[in-house]
Amino acid sequence: MRPIWFRLPFPGLLLLAVLGWLALAACSGAQGQPADGQGQASPATTPAGDGGRNTPGAPNPTANPQAARDEPVGFPLPLNVRPMRVVETGQGRAVVPAAPDGPTVLEVARDYQPRQANDMEANRYGWNCRLHDSYEGAPGVDWYLPAGTPVIATMRGDAELYVVTTANSFAYYGVPTDIMLGLPPPTTARYPLPGPSGGMGVFVSVLNGSLRAEYGHLDLGATLPLVPRNAFVQPHSPTFAFDATFSRPRNFDQYTLVARWPVQRGDTVGRVGNTGYSDVPHLHYQIMNAERTTKYCPTRERFPGAGWLFQRPVDLP
Repeated sequence: MRPIWFRLPFPGLLLLAVLGWLALAACSGAQGQPADGQGQASPATTPAGDGGRNTPGAPNPTANPQAARDEPVGFPLPLNVRPMRVVETGQGRAVVPAAPDGPTVLEVARDYQPRQANDMEANRYGWNCRLHDSYEGAPGVDWYLPAGTPVIATMRGDAELYVVTTANSFAYYGVPTDIMLGLPPPTTARYPLPGPSGGMGVFVSVLNGSLRAEYGHLDLGATLPLVPRNAFVQPHSPTFAFDATFSRPRNFDQYTLVARWPVQRGDTVGRVGNTGYSDVPHLHYQIMNAERTTKYCPTRERFPGAGWLFQRPVDLP
């Protein structure tokens, strides 16, 4: 029996040929179109209820693998470091060394975020994003840490070393630090110092395109050996009289550029200290746009742009 196409009149054969050509063209076009995430980034569709990650309107490093390599998606501390903790004493609150079975910095950032408005508990190991937003008007995250703990760049870019002051502002003014460990209620004056705060004291800012990752309250003496000798901005140098020049606290936005050098993600860019507006030795970590007008929460708390420390779980346990 002959195939049906053999018995069709010429117009039918022509129609069948056209349909076959169209089907072949469609198939070829589908093979040449890249899938989402492999050649063309798809828009973020994750709802805000996922703990803040991939919040619409915030940068989404998981949408583009190349962008992820250029954004602050790593962890700013060694993962196994255990932060110091706040305990209640007969005289109030105090910071004590970490317990051997205490949480690591990773576990604090990932898991320890009291959802109720319990300020006394929320600063057990530092300040979370909610406390920073409540008390200082912008999100960030702190870990109470032993002085000298290494601080790690979370993205490649240009590292900039700045100094507001090399002093501890509480010690400079003679104000007890436990006033901040106690987190005074809103009816109490939240700013306990009689003069400029000293801001982040000594800090490093890593800039890459439109984003910054900043690391505050560093120890300058322990950080300087990490800076290449050719990176210093005149008149500064490794032997410059930093303590004499920057011994007085200044306003938080009065900072002096000391050095600039390229870094890769994973480089040690500083050492934890207690400079500036700092109640105990700790690292203040914040992510923002290049102009410092918008800040994002690094932890999984419910903030626009939250979850930066956990955007790429391949880097974490």
